[in-house]
Amino acid sequence: MSFVRLKFSQFPLYQKSIIVLALLYALLCLILGVILPYVAEQKIADVIEQLTGRTSQVNEIRFNPFTYELSINKLYIHEQNSTEVFSGFDNLYINLSPLSSLVNLSLSIDEISFQKPSVNVHRLTENNFNFSDILALNQQADDKPINSQADSQPGLPFQIQISKIAIQQGVISLEDNVSDSQVTYPAINLEFNHFDSLAKLVAETDKSLTKLNQYAITLHDEYQAQLALKGELQLFPLSVNVAVELTDFDLSKYWQFFDEHFDIQLQQGMFGLSSHLSLAMNTASDTLQFSIDNTDISLESLSIYHQDEQKVALKTLTMNQLTLDSLTQEIVVESIKAEQGKLVLNVSPTGADIVNILMPKTFQTAATDEATTSPEIAPQQQNKSENEPSWVVIVQESYLNNVDVSLGESVGSPKLVVWDLSQINLQTGVIRSDLTTPLEYQLSAKINQRSDLATSGIYDFEQQSLNADFSYKNLYLASLQPYLEKFINITIESGKLSTVGKLSLDATSKFNYTGQAWIDTLEIQDNILNKPLVTLNKMDINQLEFDKESNTLLIDEISFDQLFSRVIIAEDRTTNISDLLKPSSSAAKEAETKTAEATQADASTPSTSITINRITFKDSSAFFADNSLTPNFASGIELLNGHISQLSNTNNTPSIVDIAGKIDKYAPVTLKGKVNPFSKMPFVDLNLVFKHVELTSVNPYSGTYAGYYIDKGQINLDLNYQLEKNNLLGSNHVVINQLQLGKPSNSSLATSLPITLAVALLQDRHGVIDLGVDIEGDLDSPSFSFGSIIWGAFGNIITKAVTAPFSLLANLVGSDEPLNKVAFDYGQTHIVEQQTEHILELAQALKDRPLLIINVKGDVDTINDSQALAEQKLHSKLASSANISVSNLPSPLTASQFPQSGPLTQALYQLYTSELQLEPELIKQQIIEQHATIEPDTELPLETLTTRWHIALYNQLKNNQTVNESDLGALAQERAKSVKSFLVEQGNIASDRIFVMESRVHTQHKEAEVSLELQAD
Repeated sequence: MSFVRLKFSQFPLYQKSIIVLALLYALLCLILGVILPYVAEQKIADVIEQLTGRTSQVNEIRFNPFTYELSINKLYIHEQNSTEVFSGFDNLYINLSPLSSLVNLSLSIDEISFQKPSVNVHRLTENNFNFSDILALNQQADDKPINSQADSQPGLPFQIQISKIAIQQGVISLEDNVSDSQVTYPAINLEFNHFDSLAKLVAETDKSLTKLNQYAITLHDEYQAQLALKGELQLFPLSVNVAVELTDFDLSKYWQFFDEHFDIQLQQGMFGLSSHLSLAMNTASDTLQFSIDNTDISLESLSIYHQDEQKVALKTLTMNQLTLDSLTQEIVVESIKAEQGKLVLNVSPTGADIVNILMPKTFQTAATDEATTSPEIAPQQQNKSENEPSWVVIVQESYLNNVDVSLGESVGSPKLVVWDLSQINLQTGVIRSDLTTPLEYQLSAKINQRSDLATSGIYDFEQQSLNADFSYKNLYLASLQPYLEKFINITIESGKLSTVGKLSLDATSKFNYTGQAWIDTLEIQDNILNKPLVTLNKMDINQLEFDKESNTLLIDEISFDQLFSRVIIAEDRTTNISDLLKPSSSAAKEAETKTAEATQADASTPSTSITINRITFKDSSAFFADNSLTPNFASGIELLNGHISQLSNTNNTPSIVDIAGKIDKYAPVTLKGKVNPFSKMPFVDLNLVFKHVELTSVNPYSGTYAGYYIDKGQINLDLNYQLEKNNLLGSNHVVINQLQLGKPSNSSLATSLPITLAVALLQDRHGVIDLGVDIEGDLDSPSFSFGSIIWGAFGNIITKAVTAPFSLLANLVGSDEPLNKVAFDYGQTHIVEQQTEHILELAQALKDRPLLIINVKGDVDTINDSQALAEQKLHSKLASSANISVSNLPSPLTASQFPQSGPLTQALYQLYTSELQLEPELIKQQIIEQHATIEPDTELPLETLTTRWHIALYNQLKNNQTVNESDLGALAQERAKSVKSFLVEQGNIASDRIFVMESRVHTQHKEAEVSLELQAD
C-alpha cells in the first residue's frame, strides 16, 4: 500500500485528479450497478408490503451505470393472503439521459417501457374489491398529519422530457363474483413519443415545428375488439387532442357485468366508434373546455331477449358526424339511421312493458325516492337550471329503414291483440332539443302485412300543431274484432277500410281532416243466426271534411254498392239487432256512467253539424223476417237503386229522396219525395209505390191478423204521406188483384170482422180490389200511433163494407136507395113494375162482385097480408060458384064495387047462405030498417040499398075466410122464389149464387117484402 501511495504521490496533479475521478466513477458504478440493485432486490418487497399490505416478488433488478439503463424483471404483487398475482410486469426498462438533463436543466429520459404488465381486478361483493384493502391502507396514511409546509405560491412546473414511453402486451383481467362474469384484455399497447411536460401543441397547419407529446394506445380484448387512441397532450395549460377508434366491440361479452341490474339478456351487439376529442383548460376563466368532432357511432347486430323472447333486434344503428362544443353548448348530429330493426312490446292499462324491461331494476325505487324529494328543494333546482345556459342537441336528419314492431295491446280489449307494424320507414328533417324548429317527417309502414300507412307533414313543437298528408289503405276491419266482442255478438268476416286526406290539429280544439274514405267487401256475420248481418261490395265517400273547431262534418257523396242488411223480429218481438248487444260489464257500465255524466256536463255544447250532399245506392238489398208470426214471414227488397240528396241537420231545406227497388226480385217499389228528419218540426212529403207484390209473401201477417191465409193475389200500393208542423196527412191507394183467401188460421189475434165478406164486397168482377184511404193525425197527441191510424182507416172501410154491404153495392151502381129489400103488394107474390128497376140494379152490382152470394128470405105483414089472402080466397070461391075463372073476375073486385046483378051476385048470395047459414035477405031487411030509423022521411034508393047490402055480405064472407100461419108462410116463401126467379131470368145472375132461405117457419110478420142478405162465396 505504501508503494501505491508513493507511486500515486509522484504523479502529476492532473493524473492524480484523473485517477481520483476514475476511482470515484468506479465506486459510483459499483454502487449503482451492483450495490443498489442488490439492496433494492432485498428491500423492495418490504416497501411494497408497507405501501400495499401485500407480499410481492421480484426476479431481478439491474442497472447499467455506463448507459444508465434500469431493468426490473418479473415484479409481481400478490393478492391479499394469497400467492396469486394481483399486479405486475415481466419487465420494466428505463433509460435515463443525465447529460440531457444537465444541459436542459430538466429530467430527461430516453425511454420507459413495460413488457407484459398485468392487473387483475376482482369484485368480491357488491361494494368490496380485491384492492379495497390497499385503498383502506392508503386512506389511513393520508389521515396522518404531515409536518411539512407546502409552497402556496404557484410556480412553473418542473420540466420532464421522455423521448419514448411504451407499454407492450399489457393485460387487464376483470372478474366479478356478484355477476359471475369475467373479461380479459390480453393485448394493451401504448406508444408515447417526445413527451415534454412543458411542451406546447403544434397546429396541424404548422409544418415547421416538431410535434411533441404524441401518443398512441391500442387495446385488444379477448374477443378481437380493438380500442385505438392517438393524439397529442399538453399539460400546462392542459390541452388534449385524441382520436378514438373502437372496432368490433362485442357488447354481449360484457353484458355479464350488468345483467344483474336488468331483466333483459343482451344476446348480441357489436359497437363501433370513431371520434376526435379536444380538451383545453381556459386559464382566463379557469374552466375546462372540450369539443368532439368527426364522430361516427355504430351499433350492429343488436339482439335483446326477455324470458327467451326476442324483444329488440337491430341490424345497424349509425350516428354520423357528431360534433360537440362546450362553448356553444351544442351537440350536432349530421344523421341518425336505424336499419332492419325489430321491436316487440305489449301495452296494457299499466303501460308498455318494454319501458320496465329496458330500465334498470332499481329505476322504480329511484323514481319513488325522487318523487319524495322535499318540495322546498325543487324550486331552487328549477331556478338554478333556468339561470344556467342549457345544452342543445341538433339532429340534421334521421332515418328508420325497414323496422318492424310487434305491438301487443290489451287496453281496448280484454285479451291481448297483436298488431304487426312492418317495413316502417321514417325520415325526419332537423330535430332540436329546444323544440324551436318545426319537424318535417315522412313515415310509411305496413300494418299486419296487408294495410299501408303513409303520412308526411310538419309538426310544430312550440305551437303543438300538426299539418300532414295522411293515407291509410286496406285496414282489415276483422282486426278490430277483439275490440267489438265485449259489446256486440258479431264477427267481421271481411272488409277493408281506406282513407286518404290532409290532417291538421293542435293542442287546443283544432282538429281538421279533409279527404276521402272507402270500405271494400264488407261482411259482418250475425253470430246468433250464423248468417250475414251486413254486407257490401263497396262504400265510397268521395270527399269529406271534419272540423272539430267549428263542429262540422261535410260530405259530398256517400255511395253504397251492393249493400245488404238483415232485420229479423224474433218470437218475443225483439229484433236481431237488440239481441246482438251484449250485457254491459261492470267496467263498461262505469264507462257508460262517466260518458253520461260528461254528456250532461257538455249539454250546452252544440251538436255536430252534418251535411251530406248525396247518398247513392246501387244494386243494394235488404232482408226482413218476422218470426213472431205463424207461419213465419220473410221477404227481401232487392236491386235498390237511387239516391238521397241535400241531407243536413242544420237547415230547413228538405232532402230529396228517389229510390227504386224490387221485392222478391220482380215486384217494383219506388220511394220518392222530400224529407227533413233533422229539423225541430220534421217535414215529410214522400210517395211510396209498390207494384205486383205477391200477397202470399205476407201470409204470416194475414194469418195472424186477418184470420185467413192467402192462396193467391198481388197488391199495388201508392202511398203518399205529408208531415208538416207535426200534422200527418196521408193518402193510400191500394189495389189488390186476384185475391184468394185460403184456410182460416185460428189466430187469437185475428180480427172479428168477416174478412171473406169484406173481400167479396170489395173485389170486382175482374178480381180487383181498389181502395183509396185518407188518414190524418197529430204527432203531438199522446195517443198517436202511426200504425193504429193506418189500420184504423182500413178497418173503417172494412167495417163499413160488412156492416152496410148494400150501401156499398148501391154506390157501385149509382143508386140512392138501399138494395137489400124488395117490397110486395099485400097478398101478392109477383114483382110489381116499380120494383123491377130496383132488383135489376142489385143484379148489376152482383155482376161486379162475383164473389158474393145472396140469400133471399120472404116476409109478410100479418094483418094486411091476412086480409089480402082472405079476399083472395073469397074471390076464388065466388069464381067457382059463378063458373068463371078467377082471372076473368072484374077488377077491381071489392065490396064497394061488387056487381049489382049477374052470376057473381047470385054466387055471393049462395056462398053467404052456405058458409054463414043465414039468409041474405035478412041483411037487406036490417039495412032498410036502420035507414028508416035514421031517416024515416027518406026512401032508400034501390041501387044504394043493393050496394050496402053487397058490402055487408062481402065483408062478412071475407072475415069468415080462415088464413093460418101456413098460408102466410107459403106467401113469404113464394115471394122469395119470385125474387130469385127474377134475378136469374131477368138479372142474368147464376142460380147457384142465389139461395132461398126457409121463410115458412122463421117469418118475421112485419112487412110484405123480401129481405136480401149478402155472403161471401
